[in-house]
Amino acid sequence: MLINSVLNYKKMLIDNNVDSSNNITEIALLLFDKLKDIHKLTQNARLLLRCASILHNIGLKVNYFKSEKHTAYIILNASIYGWSHIDQIKTAFIASFHNGFSNKIIKNSSYITLLNNKEIREIKILSFILHISEILNFYKNISSKNIHVSETEKNVILHIGINKKDIHIIDYYTQSILHYFCKLFSKKLLIKHYIINK
Repeated sequence: MLINSVLNYKKMLIDNNVDSSNNITEIALLLFDKLKDIHKLTQNARLLLRCASILHNIGLKVNYFKSEKHTAYIILNASIYGWSHIDQIKTAFIASFHNGFSNKIIKNSSYITLLNNKEIREIKILSFILHISEILNFYKNISSKNIHVSETEKNVILHIGINKKDIHIIDYYTQSILHYFCKLFSKKLLIKHYIINK
């Protein structure tokens, strides 16, 4: 019921023909599943990530330059059936932090008193997964089929199948997330490429 309600709400706001959230959602759920031994989150968290991935760009309907702020507001006030008030708040934060988590915004929010430290950490992890999924979605040939994850004692390795011409671009955008991953999980994130189209 929840996902159908989220999808129907999204259809009222954004034309499906110009929406890229399907691929982003697919990548986000794949990363969630592949990293489950590291993040140790519940299936309910996976459901919230799915909802946030679907809704993460609805703020664009209001204003491109402040879309994250509008995304949070729209989700917080949406009539969507199937989630608790706390889950709705968490989804709003996850979606609005899809370009990076903001301690300042969450501390200044009136909803902070409703969330405990465990829930704030959950938001940080899920918004990080959504953030990297959006970065990977920039590249036309990247899909969940071209993403693999492996792990060693000290490292998590993200293997990405990519066009040769996109390697330097994706390296540039993924550098910003490496430090944050280490802060979250006390492990290094290594990103390795393999060429799918020369």
